[in-house]
Amino acid sequence: VLGSVLGGGSQAGASDDNAPLGGKGALLAMLLPLAIQLIQRNGGVGGLMDQFRQAGHGQQVASWLSTGENEPVDPQAVGQVIGMGELSQLSERLGVSSDQVASGLAQILPQVVNQLSPTGEMQPDADDTLDSALSSLMKNFGR
Repeated sequence: VLGSVLGGGSQAGASDDNAPLGGKGALLAMLLPLAIQLIQRNGGVGGLMDQFRQAGHGQQVASWLSTGENEPVDPQAVGQVIGMGELSQLSERLGVSSDQVASGLAQILPQVVNQLSPTGEMQPDADDTLDSALSSLMKNFGR
């Protein structure tokens, strides 16, 4: 899951001279454990997907669960679903703007859901997989 999210797409490793921390790839790497924690705090993968559906983004969520292409979600939609307070907290933690956090989450969340549903259906142990991924990340970062 982690390798696919961080290195699976050309966008994840793309350099962006306007992004802090050495580009988008570095920001996404720092944002991934926070995104996993965010998912956990919002009722797990299913809970967060339900929040996106309720906010009118069901078509995007359905594409993340399918075996086809993932439809992008707008960073503003991410802010709407998770809340501006949460975005502000994450931006302060990372030292970047709320817009950059929303943009990063808009990239990460579809990929995480996609990786947890390789057959087009959410795996029953999806939240356990995220817990394991978070533990691995924390060990790698010495936390």
